[in-house]
Amino acid sequence: MNSSTLRNLGIVLFALIAILIALELTDDDASVTSGAPLFADLRENINDIDTLTIEASGAESIVLSSDGERWVVPARDVFPADMATIRGVLIALADATVLEEKTSNPELYEQLGVGDPNADGSRGVRVTATGGSLSYAVIIGDAHQGSNRYVRIAEEAQSLLIDQNPELPDGIGGWLDDDLVDVDMTDVRSATIRHADGETIQVEKAAREDSGFDVPNIPEGRELSYPTVPNSIAGALSELSFEDVRDASDAEPITVVDVVTFDDVRYSVDVFQDDDATWVTLRGGSLDAHLTGRQFRITEFKANQLTRRWDDLLQAEEE
Repeated sequence: MNSSTLRNLGIVLFALIAILIALELTDDDASVTSGAPLFADLRENINDIDTLTIEASGAESIVLSSDGERWVVPARDVFPADMATIRGVLIALADATVLEEKTSNPELYEQLGVGDPNADGSRGVRVTATGGSLSYAVIIGDAHQGSNRYVRIAEEAQSLLIDQNPELPDGIGGWLDDDLVDVDMTDVRSATIRHADGETIQVEKAAREDSGFDVPNIPEGRELSYPTVPNSIAGALSELSFEDVRDASDAEPITVVDVVTFDDVRYSVDVFQDDDATWVTLRGGSLDAHLTGRQFRITEFKANQLTRRWDDLLQAEEE
């Protein structure tokens, strides 16, 4: 038997194995009918849902609750939750239609990501929506072809492929209303960074329509690395969001950033370093009440903008 024949036999064998696996993952004796809704009455009861619980392997359980007017995250001192994200998950589950019944064999669950979230290494995420006597619980698995998802109704053996792809954030921070402040760079008259060791950098412009920022007090013999480098400081409060929240502490900030707009609105940002994370508190402006008295963990990109030093702005010194 020559090598070409062996190669062809190998291809056929591989195809047969793939077909057998596909057949095993599809359950011909399923009790759920294709084309049926995942939850028959969730759509009509969606406004009665007041608690959403998310459980994933190796992570803290996340509980979101509603008082009828707003959703909050109790574990984060009832900080406001992201309504759009919660609504998106609930609507996806309410509108979900079964495309195909898949395996009911527990040994194959993890091939679809619908294994028990309490098991180590499971990719399944249990989402439980409750309100009064209502309860809808589903284990959400892997995405399929971008717009569909494998799921399994909790406590049932049958796994399913649905025509929705609920978007589940990673971690508790993704469920928070994470907008802090948004000050467009074109509105900024001046921005000043003051480090705890005394190093101070200011950028400013005389008129709103000016295209660039001046940088006074550049160290003697040094010059900017490029003309627009000050924009990184002036734009630090543009679309500033956060990844987590906690109560403010009495620690001393490593850096204080002051921003003044052409409308004479003033913001101050205290920057704190905690292990590998950067946290900030905000003052001034017209901040919402829930943003005061708290610290917010920000991305590394925004942390770099808020803690720039001269060496980040200037050309390297000649030896």
